[in-house]
Amino acid sequence: MIKIYHNYSISKKSYIHVGGRVKTYCECDDLYESIKYLKNKNFISIGNTSKILFNFSYCSKLFFCFTNKKIVFFKDVFFAYSGISLYELYFRLKNKNITGFSLLATIPGFLGGSIVNNSSFKEQCISDLLIKILVFQDNKLIFLSKEELNLSYRNSSLKKDNLLIIGGYFKIIKGSKENIKKEFLLANKYRLEKQKFTFNSLGSTFKNTEKYQIGKILDNLSLKGYIFSKSVKVSPLHANFILIKPYSSSKDVNNLIKFLEKVLYNYLGEKISKEIQIINKDGRE
Repeated sequence: MIKIYHNYSISKKSYIHVGGRVKTYCECDDLYESIKYLKNKNFISIGNTSKILFNFSYCSKLFFCFTNKKIVFFKDVFFAYSGISLYELYFRLKNKNITGFSLLATIPGFLGGSIVNNSSFKEQCISDLLIKILVFQDNKLIFLSKEELNLSYRNSSLKKDNLLIIGGYFKIIKGSKENIKKEFLLANKYRLEKQKFTFNSLGSTFKNTEKYQIGKILDNLSLKGYIFSKSVKVSPLHANFILIKPYSSSKDVNNLIKFLEKVLYNYLGEKISKEIQIINKDGRE
């Protein structure tokens, strides 16, 4: 089923409830209906938006969300559609004694966005068991192998407009249902202890590198808990997280990110990449 909205407040879709209006927002759970609608259109594909800041008051772009949550099982692999959340994916796989996703289940994202960001938590990464993905690009369905995605630490070559991830094929690794559940509970406990926030957050703002743990650096610079405005501040628990009250100004969030970028550049002498994706009125930053 396809749903189309015009002059839509994207804050309703935003994970942090921040953002202006878009000319058109569409969501659909049917593959062929989605392809038919998107054919010959320019669009920005979004998912759960747990790593996206919509930094505009109005954007004339078409925003599209593919919401199919199905999983298809084969002998040694399974195909999962991109609209499924990582928690639901873990839960349904656990019931079939399939392991490899219990730590990732604590990440509040959809599978599609997690592939785009090459999401990871501790020793698990979404691409560990990934074989290939199916995308809609240039008005056709295309298979891309894992090697074609240029995967690196929380990054890929998929961060572009006019590309929709349909889903991915993953290897099936069997495990004990009890151990799979235990892994998830321990990971979730860690999350709640280290990252329990009263405000919304987009998670890590900047990417760690082999040389730098950004949260520790910002903490050493006395920026943990730094209050930027009444509605936006640096987390008092984790200095690489920004806490945002619902319906805050995206300008405040973006300005705090720019401030932290400048501080890090002045201190380290090099630019640190953002983990958060920013979409401005003209598209992805």
